[in-house]
Amino acid sequence: MKGVEKAKEFLSAAQLALSNGLLNACAQDCYYAMFWATIALLEWTGQKRDEWSHGDIRRYFGLVLVKQWHLCPARWADWLREVYELRVKAVYRRETAFKSEVQRALRYAEIFVQKAEEVRK
Repeated sequence: MKGVEKAKEFLSAAQLALSNGLLNACAQDCYYAMFWATIALLEWTGQKRDEWSHGDIRRYFGLVLVKQWHLCPARWADWLREVYELRVKAVYRRETAFKSEVQRALRYAEIFVQKAEEVRK
């Protein structure tokens, strides 16, 4: 399964999770939709790896997709960091994600996946 397809699957899961009130699951799936969309974009630029760490994804997003290729606005790097931190909160901490946070994360994830689909065409 390619990066764009995985991104779309996680995006669909995030949408279903939100519609069923599963806020923490939505936060997690939003991040993974963005993670895989970023991998798809990086692969389009020639950056291919068998595995990507979360830190590498955030670092290469800024270096390659923002600064080198100018594929994405710089603020998208902030979005990726924000949704990563929301996923950490939702999965590893006792507190839960708020609906407003996951709704924003879902908007960001939709934008990332749309961009990955556009570049693929």
